[in-house]
Amino acid sequence: MAGFTHLFIPGPTNIPEEVRQAMNLPMEDMRAASFPNLTLPLFEDI
Repeated sequence: MAGFTHLFIPGPTNIPEEVRQAMNLPMEDMRAASFPNLTLPLFEDI
């Protein structure tokens, strides 16, 4: 499965292909200026 680096489970997995594809998103750069826009709303209700 070259090119899929989001799931680090050794061997075959029972995750359906549709779910696995939904998890296949590009990584967010923690050093990017837009990163607080992604994370700060997560902490508003804490």
